Amino acid sequence: MKRSIFAMAMTAALILPAAAFAQSATEGYSQDPGTQVAGTADNSGVLPFTGLQLGGMILVGLLLIGVGLALHTTRRRQEQG
Repeated sequence: MKRSIFAMAMTAALILPAAAFAQSATEGYSQDPGTQVAGTADNSGVLPFTGLQLGGMILVGLLLIGVGLALHTTRRRQEQG
């Protein structure tokens, strides 16, 4: 019972924030072809930074895997001993 409530709460926590970041019909790719938003032209020849650092995301992922393994090992040792 507790696991199913926890699972439903976690599912809702992951789904609901996605709706908050959804774009309206007047933003993003729904603009007419050939139009450009004012102030976005950059003629420096360098692409703008548009995302997170890949190395940082890999580090966070490995950290989460390590924490999960440590918790699993600790739990298993408590059950055995």
